[in-house]
Amino acid sequence: MRIKLHFELENKIIPKDYRILILSFIKNSLGKNFEKSYKEIYESKPIMKFFTFSVYLPKPKIEKDKIELDKNYFNAVFSIYDNKRFIEFYNSFNSMIIKNNEENEEHSYPLKDNKMILKNITMLNEKIITSNRAIIKFLSPLVVRKHEEITINEKRKGKDIYLDFNDSDFNEQLNYSVTRLIKDLKLDGVNSNIKLEPCKSARKTVVDFKDVSIHSSIGEYIISGESALLNILYKTGIGGRRGEGFGMFDVIKELKSEGI
Repeated sequence: MRIKLHFELENKIIPKDYRILILSFIKNSLGKNFEKSYKEIYESKPIMKFFTFSVYLPKPKIEKDKIELDKNYFNAVFSIYDNKRFIEFYNSFNSMIIKNNEENEEHSYPLKDNKMILKNITMLNEKIITSNRAIIKFLSPLVVRKHEEITINEKRKGKDIYLDFNDSDFNEQLNYSVTRLIKDLKLDGVNSNIKLEPCKSARKTVVDFKDVSIHSSIGEYIISGESALLNILYKTGIGGRRGEGFGMFDVIKELKSEGI
C-alpha cells in the first residue's frame, strides 16, 4: 500500500538531514497509538523493515546545515508490504490530523525554529507489475552495503562498506539484501534473484545521514526478476536502510519479459 503525507510548515526552512525528521515523525506517531507494534519494530532485537518512504521538497535550496524550500510545505510517500502494519501506520498518521482538527488543539511536530503539521493523507494507486523486466526510477537513493570485519589496534571490528552501481560486486550484494528480505517475509516460494542495469540517467550520489556519508545510487535502471518479486520490492523498497527513507522506486515502463 502507498499513501502520500502532506505536511505544512510554519516557514520554509528545514534541517538538511530531513529523513531523520520523517523517521522521527513515523516512530512518534506509531508509538503513541500502537505501543506494542512500536516496541516490536524499534525496541526489540533488530528486525527487517518491510516499508520505505521518499520525500518531495519543492525547489530545495541546499545550504551548509539547512534547506530552504520554495514553499512552506513538503510531501512524503510511504509504502509498506504488510497490510496489518499498514492499517496501524495509517491510523497513527490519521490520529495526528484528527487531533489537529479538534477544537483548541493543534498537534504540530516541533523543529528547530520551525514546526510541521500533517494536514492530509492521500491514497495512491499502486502499479501491478506483470513483466519480469521494467524501467524503474528511484524516488529515494538506493543503498547497497556489505559488512566487513577489519582489525584496529589488534581488535576485530565490523564496518559497513557502501556501494554504488559502478562497483563490481554491486548486484551480488544487492541480491544478498533481497534474499534476506524474502527470507524474513517467509516467502519461500519466491525466487529472490534480481539484477539492476543502469540507464543513462543513473548516477551515484553521497547522502549524509546520521553523521555518516553514504554512497548510493539514484536515477533510472532496468530491473530484472520474477514479477512476483518485483511487486514485493515495489512495496518494500530495495536495498538497505529502507525504513529510514531509502530504496523507494516507481515503475516508469514495463519491458518485454525475458528468460531469467
